[in-house]
Order: sequence, then C-alpha cells, then structure tokens
Amino acid sequence: MYDAAIEINDIEFSIWQGAESTSVPAYALLESTGLLFGEQARACARLQPLQINNRFIQQLTMVETPELNPFARHHADLAYKFLQFAQQQSTGFERGVFVVPPNYDEQHMAVLLGVAKQCSFEAVGLLDQTVAMASTADQATSGVFCDLQLHQMAIGGFEFSDGYVQRTGTMSIDGFGLIDLYEQWVRIIADAFIQQCRFDPLHDAAIEQQLWDLLPAKLQNNTGATVFQFDLLNKHHAKIERDIMLTPVKKFFEQLEHRLNSFGPVEQILCSHRLAELPGFAGLDARIQAMGRGAAAEAVEKYQQKICTNTPTLPFITRLPANKSDGHGFASVNQSSAADPADTIRGVGQITHFMIDNAAWPFHGKSVYLDCLGDAIVWSQQSGSVAVAELACDANGQLRIIPLDGKQYWLNNSSQQNGEVAALRKGDVIRLTENGAQLRLIEVVGAGGARGNEA
Repeated sequence: MYDAAIEINDIEFSIWQGAESTSVPAYALLESTGLLFGEQARACARLQPLQINNRFIQQLTMVETPELNPFARHHADLAYKFLQFAQQQSTGFERGVFVVPPNYDEQHMAVLLGVAKQCSFEAVGLLDQTVAMASTADQATSGVFCDLQLHQMAIGGFEFSDGYVQRTGTMSIDGFGLIDLYEQWVRIIADAFIQQCRFDPLHDAAIEQQLWDLLPAKLQNNTGATVFQFDLLNKHHAKIERDIMLTPVKKFFEQLEHRLNSFGPVEQILCSHRLAELPGFAGLDARIQAMGRGAAAEAVEKYQQKICTNTPTLPFITRLPANKSDGHGFASVNQSSAADPADTIRGVGQITHFMIDNAAWPFHGKSVYLDCLGDAIVWSQQSGSVAVAELACDANGQLRIIPLDGKQYWLNNSSQQNGEVAALRKGDVIRLTENGAQLRLIEVVGAGGARGNEA
C-alpha cells in the first residue's frame, strides 16, 4: 500500500522505510552553478547565509521569489526539487504517505499535492501529525502535541471520544524555532569563550559554522551533566554551567505554557523527539510525554488501511482510533459541508468548488491563481502568486478565467490564446498545458461528506 512514511518538518524530512530512516535537512544552497540540498547545504548556512534558503517548507507557496532565479520561480518549485533529492537520498521509495505538521493549512496541502504529482513517486496518504502522535501515545488523555520546527513551534490540540482521537485545533508560534534557540546558545557560548580565553568565535564565519555544527551532539550527549565543555581549533576551551545552558529552554517553555492557555485546560503535552532532546525540557512539567523518533511512522504502519484508501480522493486523516482501539474512523480534507451561500459563485450555474485530480477545493469567495508544474496544476489564493491564469468573479458575480501576460490555456479542449478572458460555468474543464492535468468546476451539495455533483 505504501513503502515510505515522510514526516514533514523544516528542520529535516524524516523518511521511514520499515525500521530504517533517512533524515534530509530542509536546506537549499543557491550556487552560481546550481542548487545543493540537504546536509551539504546546511553545512554552509553560516558560511554563505545570503545564498541559503531554509524557509521553502514553512512558506510553501507560489508567490514569486526573485532571489531563487534562475533555478526556481517560487518555493513550490524549490520544494519539488528538494523532494526529488530526498527520494534519491533514501532507497528510492515509490508510494509515500505524508505526515503533515499542525501548521499546514488547506493551501499548504494543495501546493504539496501539486508538487508531489510531478515527483517520481506517488503520494498515497495524508496524515495529521497531531493525530498520529496521539494515537500511539501511552495512556493518552486530551491535550496538545508540540513539535519544534526551524523557525516556529507547531501545536495541535487533540481529544479522545468514543475510542477515537480527533484533532481539535492548531496554532503556530513564530520565533519559537530551533534556530532561535541555537542563536541564544551560540551567544552564551561565544560570551564564555570571550570571558575565559579572550577568543570570539563569531568573528570568523568558518569557526561560527563549526560552533553551530557542534551544538546538536553537545546538547544531546550532556544529559545530566553539570558542565558543558566546548573546544574550538584544538586550542580554545570554554566551560559553561548546565543551569546557564538551560536558561533559554526554561524561558522557552514559560512562553509556550502561556500560549497553550488558548486551548483551555491542558491535561497532557505530547512533545516530539526534537523537543524532548532539548536539554532539560522533558523534566520541566509532569504533563510532558516525549514521543519517540518513529512514532509517526508507527501510526502510519498501524493504520495504513485507513490512511491509504482506494477512494477517488486522497483523504486527509485528522481522526484515528485511539491506542488499542480497532475502529474505522477517518476524516478527509475533501469532505465538505453544504456550501455556504457566501462561497457560492453566482452566474451561469452554481459553482462552489474546483476539482483537481479528484480532490475538491472550495473557492471561499476568493480569487484562485493557477500555475503549472510540469503537467500538474498547482494553485494558491495568496495575492502575488506566480500564475498562468486567475479565476475571479466580475462585479456581477460571474466567474471568469483571466490569463496573465497573455498565456495560453485550454477551456473544454479548446485552445485559448492572446489573453482571451472567458466566462465560466459549472462543469467547465480547464487545462494549462495541452495534455496536462484538468481542473473542473463543480457544485458541492448536501451534508458533510457530500461530493461535487458535476453538470
């Protein structure tokens, strides 16, 4: 059914194939001769900071990003190249399940699926990370799951009811990322070197990079140690008391705990291994339960028949049986309640959604920007997105397709050129390349779970 579970995090992608895992740092280095990804790129982050991009997973959009030229137009292009690289770094999986972080919204996933459509593997499942973790937790009660990302903290609420665990809400906190903690630690360490041996490691980019490279192992291997010792260039040495090194983590948790109040009373805090590996974090609160590195992959393996369905749509799983339960429940991102009248586009027929590759997406009363990645269609509702065409309503509520910069498109198998703007109706089919993916305009009717009725 699947041969890889791919856990998305902008620190690194974890690709699980059975009991084996491959970690690929989500870094891209833009050199004059081309792109470098993964560990090679990460190792240059402090040496060539202006040529590093480590936000393309967090900011997975089609918004034009000029600094990526000539290698990519936007972060979606960069993500496609990174996914191809990550597949090569593993043992070449063919059918992957994405474990999606709590901060990914509908548009993130739309771009992700469009990107994956062009990759040399097939996306066969979408699983919410919060539910994955809660479904495998020991003696779990309702609470929150927290995962540390590079630039922010991603939080998902969950609750248990009738033998199932359901995601209840999400939150992301900018400035609460691993890179923010590292910057505090690097400053503490640099101050110690200056005070103890009159040496400033931040005055040389290569030495600063070496210091950043030392941190992960130092932080993980000093569990319980009273002193952290750092050595640079085999001649500069600094010792730092554990309490001083723990100060950023304690302040970090105090601010996190305050933010968690928006979820109401929190009975349990599940934390990813990325958080659990921060020195002293796991012992800060009795409610904290550290999840193992392979917890998400374990959930995919355990519930693969519910995740990798044979339905025409690709479900986004936000509900699973609780640990030791054997139920059947799941929820899909494509399950829709009856369309809100405000989301219905008036004109010729009632259009509420557009369908790409059997996945239906609501208009939400906003313009939709369409672009092509190979023969796949990717879309965004974010202004400024790179696009071949825009779907937008005129003053009378009539939906129209507006080609940008006179670009060609196909409407119901008829080529449209020279910037032709066309009125649209329910059932119309749009393609951006002659033999590419299709976008169909549909109406979704009825109660939750209803699918679009085509004209």
